[in-house]
Amino acid sequence: MAAQDDARENRLVDIFNLERPANRTRHGVLTLCRYGSPDAMKPWIEDRWEYIRPDFELAKIAPERITLADMFAVIGEKAAYSLADAQKLHKKQYTKAQYTEALAGAPHFTPERMLAIFRDRLHYVIERGSTLNNPHISPEYLASWPAITSNYAEELRKLARAWMALNP
Repeated sequence: MAAQDDARENRLVDIFNLERPANRTRHGVLTLCRYGSPDAMKPWIEDRWEYIRPDFELAKIAPERITLADMFAVIGEKAAYSLADAQKLHKKQYTKAQYTEALAGAPHFTPERMLAIFRDRLHYVIERGSTLNNPHISPEYLASWPAITSNYAEELRKLARAWMALNP
């Protein structure tokens, strides 16, 4: 819920003496704060990576396996494709300069050039779908981490400095 997120953010900004950007749109409720060093976070991050890694591998190999016949089945077969056709397919993922470069001086895209854009679109869609939406760290995972219950900003600095001293 946005109100809870705003209250939590305001609380974090206050207790860690953070600066509030003039144009911020969220605010800051914190009930417990724990410090997770990079070493403590590593297993969780690796687990999340393993969860999405196959999607990124698929994004690498699948687009090159797409054929003209596959593209025709999705967007229709034409002798030439317009800039509007390419932009309808790939949306704003290319800049105007990239679309111009893909045209290579021609007035339209050949099916082969359109296939390259089609493959780029597939790569983008697969990677975009690979993101994790707001992954949560379980309370059990955090239970052994040092709790910060007062002097939040200073305690966090102490914990971070101690970790950095052991990991130059």
